[in-house]
Amino acid sequence: VFTPNGDGVNEGFKVHALGTTSYSLVIYDRWGKEVFTSSNPDQEWFGFMKDGVLAEAGIYVYRVKMRIRGFAEPIFEEGSVTLLR
Repeated sequence: VFTPNGDGVNEGFKVHALGTTSYSLVIYDRWGKEVFTSSNPDQEWFGFMKDGVLAEAGIYVYRVKMRIRGFAEPIFEEGSVTLLR
């Protein structure tokens, strides 16, 4: 759960990834529409749609693909995150 409300606590969502050589994060709304993408593991999603409009409170699906230094195969993870306003 994250709460981008300007109080400085739990403002953004990101997948923690150390030692990556490549990284891709995509977040989807409940209809499967991409709302956020990033190739920077330090970049957080602050609850805005791609067009800059505030995303609605709710559950979003994320998918991340990354390569970690020293591992031959890429790592795929997916899950859900809840946005509260």
